Amino acid sequence: MYKIPCYKHEGSYVQFINTDKEKTQFICDQCQQDLFDLNPNFNFQNLINLNRGLKSPEFLFSKLEVSGDIRNFFGEYSKHDDISLNNQIKQFESLITEIQNGFIKMIDELQQNIKLFLDTKQIIRLDLEQIIKFNDFKQIMNKLVELGDSINPKAIEQAETDVHQYFQYISKDCKQLLIENIQENYQRNKQKIKNEETFMFSQFKRLESLFQSIIFKHNEFTKQLQPIPPKSYILSDQFYDRIISQIEIKSKKKILDSNLIFKGSRDGLNANSFWKCCNQKSNLLMIFKSYNKSIFGGYSPCKWVGEQYITHISDPTYSTFLFSQDKNEIYDQKDGFQNSAICCNIQGGPIFGAGHDLYIGNDFVDGYSKLGRTFKNPQLQQKNVWSFMETQEQSSYLFGQLTPNIVECQIFEITFQ
Repeated sequence: MYKIPCYKHEGSYVQFINTDKEKTQFICDQCQQDLFDLNPNFNFQNLINLNRGLKSPEFLFSKLEVSGDIRNFFGEYSKHDDISLNNQIKQFESLITEIQNGFIKMIDELQQNIKLFLDTKQIIRLDLEQIIKFNDFKQIMNKLVELGDSINPKAIEQAETDVHQYFQYISKDCKQLLIENIQENYQRNKQKIKNEETFMFSQFKRLESLFQSIIFKHNEFTKQLQPIPPKSYILSDQFYDRIISQIEIKSKKKILDSNLIFKGSRDGLNANSFWKCCNQKSNLLMIFKSYNKSIFGGYSPCKWVGEQYITHISDPTYSTFLFSQDKNEIYDQKDGFQNSAICCNIQGGPIFGAGHDLYIGNDFVDGYSKLGRTFKNPQLQQKNVWSFMETQEQSSYLFGQLTPNIVECQIFEITFQ
């Protein structure tokens, strides 16, 4: 236990650290009260417990203002120490013991249900014998047996006639009576089952509930042991948030998730790998990093279709845009240029604009940018010049060089709520 005196309050010791973008303060219990007096809405969950922070670097890091993914990653490790995990193991042990006892109770329950079934079967049999006059059938057959070796055709014929009449009687006169008797027995057993919980398989249902509980607990427990690693984005957190916000504004929908479907360093920086991952997919956010560390990219709701010849895809919603993180700029479609938001050609990489404003070659090294043809170019706006010839010139404005020379590419498939 670290004892650091609070210089503001004599006799008190520092227990917490309060930090934000402006400053960091050491806080004792009296300082904590002062904070509340100044601001009753102050969120004390944001305070860093000093002793815990000194014991656990994961806890300390999780309390800082850093990327959400990495903060959550270390926060998960911080939450689940050996004490909390072992307590959960004890809960598993208790649940398993309860399940083991449940099996014993279930066997007893099944045996009681078997007894009920056999008792019911005996009652139904006795009723059946009485209704169908079963003894009459046995008497006919016993008479034949008693004849023994003296049996003759006449006796056989008489017995056959008697049995046939007996069967006719059963078929015509006993059916309805049997149905009524069976229904009566069924209702009697149903009431008995209702009165005795054992016969409703309550132990089995309890066991089933315990199994569902342990499956749920096991799934949650394994999640604790496998925290999701933070995503490694090319874009900074701030610019990524800006791009996501731009997509939501243009689409007028809330984003549910962004799934990384292509990573150049993993899948291969070439057109074949690109189309293998992205063909027939839409709502793709593409981020590129060039050799000189320039970061840029584009988004389009349009579907990317691997065609043998260059195919222009229109975006009448004007939701397609390019961007540059280095310049902190987003380049929207120009009015009247909705017909060529993206271009598809299986021989090359991604193409944005008819000009092409962004063209990535087959090897992701070659390519060019003619920003300003389909998408707005602030450099040309400043000049107040929009000549056709000027927008046809290759520009280093987007790449920081004349060719893209891509060293990494990340493509996310956006899904909306």
